[in-house]
Amino acid sequence: MWQTTPETIELYHAMLQDIPSEIALRAVQDWVLTSEKFPTIAGIRRKCAEVTGALSPTASEAWAEVHEIAERYGIYNENRPAWSHDLIRQTVKALGYYHICQTDNISTVRAQFNKMYNELREKADNEIVTSSAFALGGEKVALPNSTVVQSQQPQLGA
Repeated sequence: MWQTTPETIELYHAMLQDIPSEIALRAVQDWVLTSEKFPTIAGIRRKCAEVTGALSPTASEAWAEVHEIAERYGIYNENRPAWSHDLIRQTVKALGYYHICQTDNISTVRAQFNKMYNELREKADNEIVTSSAFALGGEKVALPNSTVVQSQQPQLGA
């Protein structure tokens, strides 16, 4: 059983209050149902981003898209579709679409793609997780029957 202090509850509330309440509650429910560990603030925020679909595709998903488009359209077809995510576009640009299409060693190119993509993905996903409410609208987290007290600024001359 998890035990918390009022200070811990206040800290969680302060660090999660920018997230729409229905998203935060769903993320916490998912966490509690699938993890044996107490949910951390970072873990809840990451789970919220996951629940909303705000995180980047995995490297495997990204590579599958790149490989399929390279196979289907090749190097000379200018009518190939746009990449589904900007990180995929950035990684393909850095590696070179021509290089991806013309390689004789697809395993090496896939490994290079995965390494580069994962570096970009980690940075992008961390920015999403730490951004305010993941750029989503909605109500803020409010604890039912909350005992959290708003701090008041001292009044001068009082």
